[in-house]
Formats: sequence, structure tokens, C-alpha cells
Amino acid sequence: MHSNSARERQFDAIAKSTLLSSLCDDVFNGVFASPNAHELWKQIVENHEDLVDVANQKYHVLADELTSSKQLDNESALDMFSCLNTLVNEINNIDLKQVTNGEVNRKIICCLRKPDYDIINTVFAQGRLGQQDT
Repeated sequence: MHSNSARERQFDAIAKSTLLSSLCDDVFNGVFASPNAHELWKQIVENHEDLVDVANQKYHVLADELTSSKQLDNESALDMFSCLNTLVNEINNIDLKQVTNGEVNRKIICCLRKPDYDIINTVFAQGRLGQQDT
């Protein structure tokens, strides 16, 4: 019975060492004091779940910001596009749900102030008319 306990401790030490050697420094520093491999694994899983929760929260905040974006009175279309592009890149870097090019295009058009929107609308209408002639 004593040798079985020593053997279990040996396997636990190997498992714990293997887990710890595969972690980045940030995660390692948060979990290295775990008493055994099982507790270490539980802490790693909890940390991962917390990170997923944070990513979900960040995604929703950025998505809400994207949804509520509008072109400001003193803002050029290029400046508005730059702000939207930054938001889209941040959302896509989270890797939960990607914002498609079509969604970005629709958002840009919806955000434009009346004069800029009229210009885009005219260009689209001319493009559609040109396509009908061919």
C-alpha cells in the first residue's frame, strides 16, 4: 500500500510538471502553487472559463458600440470609416464572431450623414442602371 501511494505521488508530480511546463507565464504564475495535478487542472479550467466570459463581455460592449456608431457632424467619411475599422478589428481579434465585409459596408452606409449618404446612394443607383444596360 505504501508503494502505491509513492507511485501515485510520482505520477502526480509527472502530470503536474507536464501541465506546468506547457503554460504561458501569466497562467503559470496563477496556478503553480496547486497541491496536485487535479487541483492544478481545475484552476486552469476555471481561468479559461473566466477568460471566455471576459471575451464575451468585451465582444458585446464592442458590438454595441459598433451598432450605435454614427457619423458626427464635424467628422469626414474617412474618419468615420477609420473608427469603424478599428472597432471591427477589435471585434474580429476576439475570435468569437467575425464581422463580415458586407456587414461593415452596410454599417458604413447607414452611418453616413445625409450629404454623404446621398452621394453613395447616387453612385449605387448609377451602377445599377449601368448594369441593366449590359
